[in-house]
Amino acid sequence: MSSPVTLACPLLPVDVWEKIIDCISLQRLPNKTLAACARTCRSWSLRSRYHLYQVATIRGENQLYSFHKALIAHPENADFVRELTVVWHQDWDNSTLQNIFSFPLLLARRLPHLQRVTIYSSLEQPPPVLSTCHFVALRELKLVSSLLLNAVQFRTKADFYHFITSFPSLSVLECYNVIWARTGSHSCSTRPGGHDVRLPLNSLCAEELTLSCLQLLLQDTSPSLQHLKIECTDLWSSSSDSNQLPRASGTPAALPATSSPIPLLHFTRLRTFDLYVPLDVSDPSILIAILSEIQSGDISKLTLQLSGEHIGVDSITNLALLNDALDDLLSSNRFARLQDLNFIFHFDEAAKDCDRYRDKIVTKLPKSAAHHRENLTVKADTR
Repeated sequence: MSSPVTLACPLLPVDVWEKIIDCISLQRLPNKTLAACARTCRSWSLRSRYHLYQVATIRGENQLYSFHKALIAHPENADFVRELTVVWHQDWDNSTLQNIFSFPLLLARRLPHLQRVTIYSSLEQPPPVLSTCHFVALRELKLVSSLLLNAVQFRTKADFYHFITSFPSLSVLECYNVIWARTGSHSCSTRPGGHDVRLPLNSLCAEELTLSCLQLLLQDTSPSLQHLKIECTDLWSSSSDSNQLPRASGTPAALPATSSPIPLLHFTRLRTFDLYVPLDVSDPSILIAILSEIQSGDISKLTLQLSGEHIGVDSITNLALLNDALDDLLSSNRFARLQDLNFIFHFDEAAKDCDRYRDKIVTKLPKSAAHHRENLTVKADTR
């Protein structure tokens, strides 16, 4: 980028212009608008470049090398880069793919403040397959603590694990529509040499995963996990096969009538739990089984995302999840430290008359509503 020219800007305080530039960034206007601001005058340059370079997006080899050259020419801009996004193109051949995933070798030492890496592809086509040759250089990203994967496929669960553990400082993982083609012969938590090491995550968001992938991911995540968000439609299947998950050693024998389809017992430090719940689920006891798995006494925030195509506020069938068993559980000592109990309805009816749905929560869960009176939130979000 060329150096900013010195022009006489309108006489307003610099902080006012900076807020205007912030608004331009929030409006997601084309980058050329911010680039023009950066060239206008020196007082606008710093804030404009901050927004221009905060997220660097790589869509091909030429763009990768151009970005690399730009950092060499203007190394001061590297300080602004916090996130690097790789947008996968379906027409990339294996050679292109390997060149793209060499980006850590080119950029790691030039991006001292890089915190987050995002890799995603279009959901309109089959997800691309990542193999071990594509991420041998990721260990160079020593300070990256957050990773987002969207619409990506791995050959095996072991490949997935080795990809995740390639980031030495990773603590936050978001997975959307991530799958592996086959199970493979090794556990995700087994490194070469036979050493058993769980994924050392502080926060995990898993959405649009198959139930089997979700189960394995949770099993292989460290007990130190504090924040968990799950959206998995397969989770609510009434099939007995989905509920036959092997129990960890030392697990209490006494279980709910319906076993939880996901393993949560070992997350003894869990603080927040966000769960997507379809209101037309055929077996309401699955929700009780899942929440009963939570053993952490430190849960401070519980969010239930209640979704459906068309749910009437007086529907008995669709609101069967809001029953006495759930009321007893949420008002028990297990959730004594809750500071936020959130019910979010995702359909148009609730958005039109959210107060009626709040009243329905209070009516159907009276003990929970009374116990968490100051901390109960009912919202509508049509998303």
